[in-house]
Amino acid sequence: MLRIIKMLMIVLVIISCKSQARKIQIINKKINPKIANNFYDKAPNKSYPCLLTQKTNDPKQDSIKIQKLKIYQNRLGKLLKPGIKKDWDIKGKILLYAMAYFNKNGKIEYLAYKFKDEDKMKKNQLKQFDDYLKSIKNSIKKLQTEYKNQNHYKVSMQLIFITDKK
Repeated sequence: MLRIIKMLMIVLVIISCKSQARKIQIINKKINPKIANNFYDKAPNKSYPCLLTQKTNDPKQDSIKIQKLKIYQNRLGKLLKPGIKKDWDIKGKILLYAMAYFNKNGKIEYLAYKFKDEDKMKKNQLKQFDDYLKSIKNSIKKLQTEYKNQNHYKVSMQLIFITDKK
């Protein structure tokens, strides 16, 4: 599981919840690999179990979780969509894999993600997206799932952005 998460994580938004004024740090592995690798080594995978797994399958409870997570995913997608630039010359769909880490109250603490075809993207495209994330970090900080849990938890997502190019 850790290997899969390492493959999916390139760009990270780290949100610290050590104080009420949580800080956000945006990390891109291609722009700053040393900082990103440090996060991978200390990734909170063991202390943040997956919220939805076969082991915790309770259809009634899971439907509540899924409903709240879909709302969160839609909000996150709306926040990130303006960061996908029309001049990127990418045709069709842009797929973004995300792993979100939440505290017990559903407030985001970490958001790690990677574009599916990131190797085909230009470095300036990733830099543009990184700069965009820095400009919306307060909005990301305010975003939460509204799902409260007994423990910290993580959720994987796929966000699809459709481009105008054909």
